[in-house]
Amino acid sequence: MNETRCNWCGITKPSDEFYRRKDGRVQVGCKACRSEYSKKKRAEDLEGARQRQREANARYAAAHPMGHRAGHLRRTYGITLADEQRMRDEQHDACAICLKTFTATPAVDHCHVTGNVRGLLCDFCNKGLGNFDDDEMRLRRAVNYLESWRARAVA
Repeated sequence: MNETRCNWCGITKPSDEFYRRKDGRVQVGCKACRSEYSKKKRAEDLEGARQRQREANARYAAAHPMGHRAGHLRRTYGITLADEQRMRDEQHDACAICLKTFTATPAVDHCHVTGNVRGLLCDFCNKGLGNFDDDEMRLRRAVNYLESWRARAVA
C-alpha cells in the first residue's frame, strides 16, 4: 500500500486517507486535516459561507427548474413529471383514498412487489398503507374491526 506524508500535519498515512486530484495524484493535505481546515474556515466566516451556499442553491435552481423531483420520479418509479401531472388531473388533484385535495407534493403509491405505480396519495394515507405492509387481509380486518365497534356504539 502506498503511503503519503501529509504536508499539513506531517504524519505519514496510507494514500487512501488523501483525496485525489483530477490528474490522479494525491492532495497535499490528508482528509482529516482538510476537514478540520474547512470547519475552521467556515466557523471564521459563517455568514459568508451561508451566502455562498445560498448563491450555489440559486444557481442550481436556475439550471434545474424542477429541482430533484424529476430525477427522483424517473429513477424511483420510471415516470416523468408529465405522468405525475396526468395522474393528478385524473384524480382531480386529490388523494386516491381519502379524496382530500393535495396540500403538499403527493406520494407516488406503488406496488412493492412489481414496482407498478398505482396512483397518488396524501402522505397520511401513504403511511397508513405502509403501516399495513400493503396487506389487503390486514386492511379488511381493520375495516371489519371498525365496523364492529361502530355497530356496538349504535346499539
